[in-house]
Amino acid sequence: MKQLRSELSESDRLLRSQRVINHFLQLPQVRTAKTVFCYVSFGGEVNTRHFIEQLLIAGKTVLVPKIINNIMYPIEITSFFDLKPNKLGIPEPIHSSPFEGLVDICFTPGLAFTRNGDRLGYGKGYYDQYFFQNPGVLKIALAYDFQILTDLPITIYDQKVDLIATESKLINCADELELGEQTGRSIRRMFTQRSLIQIFKNNFPFIGSTP
Repeated sequence: MKQLRSELSESDRLLRSQRVINHFLQLPQVRTAKTVFCYVSFGGEVNTRHFIEQLLIAGKTVLVPKIINNIMYPIEITSFFDLKPNKLGIPEPIHSSPFEGLVDICFTPGLAFTRNGDRLGYGKGYYDQYFFQNPGVLKIALAYDFQILTDLPITIYDQKVDLIATESKLINCADELELGEQTGRSIRRMFTQRSLIQIFKNNFPFIGSTP
């Protein structure tokens, strides 16, 4: 998946990223949010820099992640001058004072997702830990269409996202999960009915037979 992202040209990535952003900008939760926690894009990730600029201009409280002692904290910034690359080259806040107020929305990156909200991250569990400790935050994943898969190898520690924005659609994961559960129930009912019919035929073979 990283390779697929890296194969995008810079112009294509920026175009796709703007389409991703356009999909969630219309959400009332985004328009009314006061505090937004958003990753600063790195490598082939959906570009968030222009979006962060828009948030700052709009007067929103903007938080970006910083890893301190293997824990991810939201740190407030007021401009890109508040950032510097860490040892991996990922932009992080210069300051280290975690934001202690209410966070309305968290925009998260990832390697791959499913339509029902499963997320495959980068293996460190930073976002999973944050989501577990902050269950009330609205979790919106930003991804390209090719990052949406039918199934992922998840564990009990992996936290689902609420929405996924891609360049072609906005996915409400709760609706997808409910649809999947309804389909599962329908399939189970179908097999149960078939099983009962078969049991009936095995025990009463004369029923339905031609005299």
